[in-house]
Amino acid sequence: MKRRDSLILFAFVIVTTLFSIFNVGYESVHSDEITYLSLVKFQNDPELYSKDILISETLPGVPVPMYTLLGELSKIIDKNPLFFFIYVLTRILLILSVFFLAYVLFKNKLVAYLSVITVILIRGLLNIASFSILDRMVSFFFLAVPLILFSVAFFLRKEYIISSMLLAIGVYLHITTSFFVALLYVFYFLFNLKEINKKVIYSSLIYIIISLPLFIKSFLAVSSESFNLDQWLYFIWIRIADHFFPLSWSFISYLLFFILIVMFIISFKYKPESSMHKKIVLFSLGSLLLFIIGFVFTEIFPVKSIIQASFFRGLVVFRVVAFIYVINYIINSLKSKESRKVLALGMAAFFVLIAVTPFFAGAQKGIFSEVNVDKELTSWEKISIKAKELTPKDSLFITPTFSQGFTFFSERSEFINWKTSGVGAYSTAYVTKAVERFEFVCKHKLNFNSRAELVEECKKGYENLNEYDLKIAKEKYGVTHTIVEKPKTLDLKIVYENGEYVIYKL
Repeated sequence: MKRRDSLILFAFVIVTTLFSIFNVGYESVHSDEITYLSLVKFQNDPELYSKDILISETLPGVPVPMYTLLGELSKIIDKNPLFFFIYVLTRILLILSVFFLAYVLFKNKLVAYLSVITVILIRGLLNIASFSILDRMVSFFFLAVPLILFSVAFFLRKEYIISSMLLAIGVYLHITTSFFVALLYVFYFLFNLKEINKKVIYSSLIYIIISLPLFIKSFLAVSSESFNLDQWLYFIWIRIADHFFPLSWSFISYLLFFILIVMFIISFKYKPESSMHKKIVLFSLGSLLLFIIGFVFTEIFPVKSIIQASFFRGLVVFRVVAFIYVINYIINSLKSKESRKVLALGMAAFFVLIAVTPFFAGAQKGIFSEVNVDKELTSWEKISIKAKELTPKDSLFITPTFSQGFTFFSERSEFINWKTSGVGAYSTAYVTKAVERFEFVCKHKLNFNSRAELVEECKKGYENLNEYDLKIAKEKYGVTHTIVEKPKTLDLKIVYENGEYVIYKL
């Protein structure tokens, strides 16, 4: 690449990264990070969370190697700059990977630049299964996706060893998405056996050698000799249906994704080099096949291992490729005859509409969002910090069921929590205990017809917990403290209170 082109690309990356950060926003401690950030603290100090069934009992068996690395880094680097650096890095790598993939496919810098802009701007409505590759938090999924896109680009260029190494690293960042793409590579070679040579075999061995330890640990973590399948299915359905169950996705998501597929197929009018296009077509058919397998063995004949493999998450890779193809079609069609120009302008208008809608409607309405590298503490977070200061390390708290962040801020064990319980998708043993504890604090059997009903009834049940219930909790589970929201009071010893919450000792 010429120096002028390199400088333009550098400036483009800086500008788009900054726009992406301020467009989506950032939270220094996001609700989805609480579980694993607490695990980092546990790794640094094993005396913490001794009574927490999630952090000290469940998570150590779940393969999350990058959080282990974070635990080591956090000993020498302050958490806030560390996580913000990772957050910025995910944006930079995403921009570079999309640019590189688009350029590899079509050898057109304009297509590459506009593809990046499309990926950065379209952040909501085309995310079938809610699998966005842009969010306001730090997640290793957002770090894995760029590496996987680089892997796909090198695979298209037949640089299989580099591709396999990148995909194997992706396994340690987000195993299900990387495994999805690995299956697409296998699918391609099943139809092209003559292309298997020494380089392909060596690259396959490299991938297996690097990733096998994590696959083994993952298998051991999710396997279980006996468990209640119906109970487990119900738990992950009521807790995280949008991640695993396609029938829970909205009609509009399917409709918009179908329109994208149609646009993608139309875009075949302007194909990349034939060998690359053949790979993209087979990858697309492989993605469809994996979607069908996932749908059948999730919604019709549920199979635990298929559900846990989460074959739907890998569709984010297809979506990026589809964007690139459509952008290439639009650019080339605008140079063509009138009828094709009209169709291209219609496609462009569709992308613009999908991109700007979140600016005017939805949970993150507006062009810019807050970037909170070190946000102000809430009353809940302050009371959690007081729990750390005023109670022993081996304390066990019953907290409001739908609160967020207690374990991170308090460094104390939590009886049960709705937000962090999504990890149950990968631990049937945890679900068995979690169901029992939810039924205790909700004062209701876990057999609700919807999440809204669960939230309503569980909030009501928690508010009605009395001294007798807490006595049972102390005797049966070893609960030592509870936190209640004012104006509720209990006939127990007050440890601390602020304007909204009270800590009681049992």
